[in-house]
Amino acid sequence: MLKPFPGLLILIPAYNEARSIGGVVAELVDGGHDVLVIDDGSSDETAKIVEKAGAHALVNDRNRGKGASLRRGFLYAVEQGFGAVITMDGDGQHDPGSIPDFCAAWRGGSDLVLGRRKFDYDNMPFMRAVTNKCTSHVITWFCQQRFGDTQCGYRLVSTRILKKLFVDRHIVTSQRYDMESEVIIEASAHGFPISEVFVPTIYNNSASNIRPFVDTMRFFKLVFKCLLRR
Repeated sequence: MLKPFPGLLILIPAYNEARSIGGVVAELVDGGHDVLVIDDGSSDETAKIVEKAGAHALVNDRNRGKGASLRRGFLYAVEQGFGAVITMDGDGQHDPGSIPDFCAAWRGGSDLVLGRRKFDYDNMPFMRAVTNKCTSHVITWFCQQRFGDTQCGYRLVSTRILKKLFVDRHIVTSQRYDMESEVIIEASAHGFPISEVFVPTIYNNSASNIRPFVDTMRFFKLVFKCLLRR
């Protein structure tokens, strides 16, 4: 059984995850974790399954994007007095067994802890491999800190960061996948300690919602926006 960590919220943005979300949530709830799912306007029974599994679900009025769902969950975490948030996917690709590693890094002083997957680039789709390498290199250059995997959605963010970037000032404005990159860039710019922990790479034949070309163009638009802020 998973060990609960006081002050920690598990946040899961989900869109049409009825097939897998129940098992993911049930394992976390059985381990004593506080779990919040943001249903991003699903057309299936994602929210009902989440509530049945024992977690709380907030439902967006329409599909607003992963970044918008994360923002809603982040504000909830701050309002409810949590100390940190771990974001996970609802498709079962993130192993809850890594939660203690994230929390150890947090307690060791890191305000942002990124999950780092061990990739077999030779067997990855070409565009996905190029996109992941490129974005990680750009953010490494931007932050002047080496990162091996900036695109993993499995990460811990302290509410110290959330208060600074989302509450005290509306610094992070992205609404989709690029928000995860913007959080890294702005957390680094504001002096928050960032680290990485290795996490298993689990593939379960679930479809990815990432669109390589569109999301890569959105990423470089974000980089240009961040450069203008400096």
